[in-house]
Amino acid sequence: MGTIVGVLSIARMNDGIEIIKYMSSSQSRVRILNKLDSTEADLRELVRKPDIPRSTLQRNLNTLVQRSWIKETEHGYKITPTGRLLIQEFTETAEKVETIDQISSFLQNITSWDTIDLGAFDNPEVSVPEPDKPYCLVNELLERLKSSSEIHGFLSIMSPFLYSHLQSIHDTNDYSGSYIVSTEAIDIQNYSNFEDINEYLQSLGNGQLEVLGYEDQLPFSLFILDNEEVIFTANDEFGRIEVLIRETGIELVQWGKATYEEYRRRSTGPL
Repeated sequence: MGTIVGVLSIARMNDGIEIIKYMSSSQSRVRILNKLDSTEADLRELVRKPDIPRSTLQRNLNTLVQRSWIKETEHGYKITPTGRLLIQEFTETAEKVETIDQISSFLQNITSWDTIDLGAFDNPEVSVPEPDKPYCLVNELLERLKSSSEIHGFLSIMSPFLYSHLQSIHDTNDYSGSYIVSTEAIDIQNYSNFEDINEYLQSLGNGQLEVLGYEDQLPFSLFILDNEEVIFTANDEFGRIEVLIRETGIELVQWGKATYEEYRRRSTGPL
């Protein structure tokens, strides 16, 4: 039974690959479906694109009709429900593939990417350290944090520079925020004046800053700045930033806030 199911699954996958190849091998087909996805159009309207020869356009229209992705009407051509679903899924998949390629350096440096909504990214700015400036991303993050009046997020590792930042903003009157800190990832050896992790974390939760503990490992660090910007960082075991991503798209900011709230719900509470 398992072999039969496996064969059927491979056959379905091959059918899907064939459809993707058919779509991606012709910009003309994608443009036709995108155009008809929003409105009915005749050949004259479709041929207005100067870089698509009329013969190519007509040939693709014929094959799309044969596949039942579009249909002819008395006014021209109209997309079918099948065609609409296919072009929407194709476009979404293409955008996700592009996003994966854009943030690939980040994905390679985190412990898990299952929680990341790739569809929420709009135009991520990805930065990696310059060879002669290994701390340039640290400085960039600190500048963004210092210029923000409200910060929420979670930290996969507590490094000396972050500790120094958190300590320095305690006296800032217009600052407020909260961090969820993975207790598994704290390099307590850097702070020998603290007897244990709890005392260390409690020293951070002071004034306008709330610090919550999280007993499991966090896959990456995330900062939500003034509810307008999201910053991701992937750190090495010493807390150095390997990759930094900035994004101001509304959808990703909303995703970041929802993800932060979920980790907050699962935290052990304020320290």
